[in-house]
Amino acid sequence: MRIRWQALCATATLVSLASASAATAQTESPDAGAVFDQPGLTLALSSSDSATDARVARLAALYVPEGQTASPFLDAGPFEAAFRGAIELNLNDWYRFSVRGSGTVQLSIGGEVVIARQELPAADAPLSTNGEVRLNKGLNPIELIYHSPTAGDASLRLTWDNDYLPEEPIPPERLRRADSPALHLGLARRVARDLVADAMCVRCHAVASGPSDGMPELQATGPDLDGIGSRLRPRWIEQWLLDPKALRPQARMPRVLSTDAAEARQQAADLAAYLAGGLGDDSARDPATATSAAEVADGRRLYTEIGCAACHGDATSTPQLDAAPRLVAGTETPGGSEGGDPVVRLEDKWKPPALADYLLEPGRFDSWSGMPRTALQPAEAASLAAYLLAPAPEGGAAPADTALTKATSNPAPTDPLPATAPGSIQADAERGKRLADELRCRSCHSLPGADPPPPATPVDGLAGRTSTWTTGGDTTSNHPRYALEPAQVVAIERFQAEGVASLSRTVPIEYAERRIRSDGCLLCHSRDGVAAVWSPPSEQRRRTTTEATDQNLFTSSTEDETGPDRLPPDLTWAGEKLRSDWLTDFLSGRTADRPRPHLRVRMPAFAAHADLLAAGLHHQHGLPASPADVLAIDPELAAIGRDLVRGDRLGCHSCHALGDDPALGGEGSEETINFDLVRRRLRRGYFDRFLRDPQRILPGSKMPQFVDEDGYTALYDIFDGEAKRQFEAIWHFLGTLDGGPR
Repeated sequence: MRIRWQALCATATLVSLASASAATAQTESPDAGAVFDQPGLTLALSSSDSATDARVARLAALYVPEGQTASPFLDAGPFEAAFRGAIELNLNDWYRFSVRGSGTVQLSIGGEVVIARQELPAADAPLSTNGEVRLNKGLNPIELIYHSPTAGDASLRLTWDNDYLPEEPIPPERLRRADSPALHLGLARRVARDLVADAMCVRCHAVASGPSDGMPELQATGPDLDGIGSRLRPRWIEQWLLDPKALRPQARMPRVLSTDAAEARQQAADLAAYLAGGLGDDSARDPATATSAAEVADGRRLYTEIGCAACHGDATSTPQLDAAPRLVAGTETPGGSEGGDPVVRLEDKWKPPALADYLLEPGRFDSWSGMPRTALQPAEAASLAAYLLAPAPEGGAAPADTALTKATSNPAPTDPLPATAPGSIQADAERGKRLADELRCRSCHSLPGADPPPPATPVDGLAGRTSTWTTGGDTTSNHPRYALEPAQVVAIERFQAEGVASLSRTVPIEYAERRIRSDGCLLCHSRDGVAAVWSPPSEQRRRTTTEATDQNLFTSSTEDETGPDRLPPDLTWAGEKLRSDWLTDFLSGRTADRPRPHLRVRMPAFAAHADLLAAGLHHQHGLPASPADVLAIDPELAAIGRDLVRGDRLGCHSCHALGDDPALGGEGSEETINFDLVRRRLRRGYFDRFLRDPQRILPGSKMPQFVDEDGYTALYDIFDGEAKRQFEAIWHFLGTLDGGPR
């Protein structure tokens, strides 16, 4: 299923939501007739001034730092959070529930209060039910009412356990919610807010906080246009300015030129001449950059292996990320599109070797580019660019004896860039420069010679001016024109009248969720029991596509291709699992650590606001950013841990490398995590929970379970077999692998 988050929300819900009354946003009580058929829980929020909001929560948990807000539509300060939904079980069972955090809570299961409203204990001590609570097979309604403290951070985490299950958060795949008008209204608000941010309205129209505060996406700008003529072809620039979506349906840039076709063509030619800086079209291929068949083949291999196909599609699949253009024609539609996705002709746009430079560092000229950095080497970038720019065979037809060329060449589409008769339009760069000022191009783009113009009408002053947002309007209109659906226009105007203040508020939980979806994380990663959207081609498809990808795209091994150890890691517990400092560095590409070097697919770097993304992942689990690991190494415990790991006691060294000391198991052991990364990466709580029952967290993992239901290992000569104390000794030993604690 293709990720079309904003588009689907807008078309499927906004029509019916735009006229919803404010009463639908009021906090809703559990409905005995509710149908709990959606993943997650409903989170209804309200503030002391009676403002309300609702969104979906993955877990019964949250964290809100003091001075911040639980929702962009509420002011900072004390709030109430009501989690409602159901716990789904396959069999009857008994569970003890516990709540940790700060503030007051009340928990009800099946309509019965099992924890009466009371203050949560200090020092992260649990507030638990009086004994175990029976849950029935099927759906068991749950309601957790939380009131934040009047001062300090607000935090909440709901867990369960029983005689055989150690304490853990309730897994997201067990949580179900019902649909509701409050959720619909909350979704409509967020879609409109995202549309305003995505359109970069605040680059021209002021908001109270300014683009440097509040919603992080408000800081986005367009690409740097200084020197763009050395990178892109002027003819392409001209056609792009006339109608961005005609060249790339996913484009967010509006039409800005005259609504008169002849005048618009002249304006586009003038602007292109100005932006190109007199460098000319350079339409002929530079012999110095000519590529070999081997280089193109290597680029084809890289395109599949490192994961380009996950977002942009390939010869056998359409793009799975809505913002990603299709770069490779399908096998059955080599000249056009499949599923409504035309192939973007990069050879019409890029001058070689500018594309290779862009692939090396996509953010160099566009810090908010949706294209992440994938740690390419210069030779790899050159090969990948050669493949993407490779011309089609003569006539656009593939040789009859090879399906490979048919599947991966870029034949001429049915509608290439339209030609302009020589001399029909005389471009004037000076006129283009003046037009760039008139159109306020510097509001969104960096151009030499002047500062950005002052802000225009504030965003909240645009309500009611429908023509501002539409592609229609009168022929004298000079505002940007966006291709918006009528329901989107209504939602935006309502947002302008009621929700503009939300642009000045940052909620890390929500920011993280937006990034997970917009960056395509769930294309390659599973989460909450849902498999990754994109998967490697089948063995048969690999054989018919290319010899270079004969093996699994995720791993260099051909055995057991479906195991979790051979796939990008599951993200269900990422916020509980990983340390803040390491996660921030890893997301931004600032660390050379590769926990899974055997995977062919490369983890891209998302440098923009990686710290806020990491914080949001932690907050989803009710946790703050992790503090520095300052635990002093106890030599005696470290020695015991060393014996457990290195010797034949637990046998960890058989499968795991210990820093520079390779694993003893030989072939296959390269697919395990090197133990010198454990304390750099993991939070201690997750480390203990995973060792207690690896299959519970990562079903199918090769990691064995050493602990019985009572919390003991078979090594009774060490701490009488207490697994918790043995794991602590291992933790101390791990701190010695890199010269001391971290």
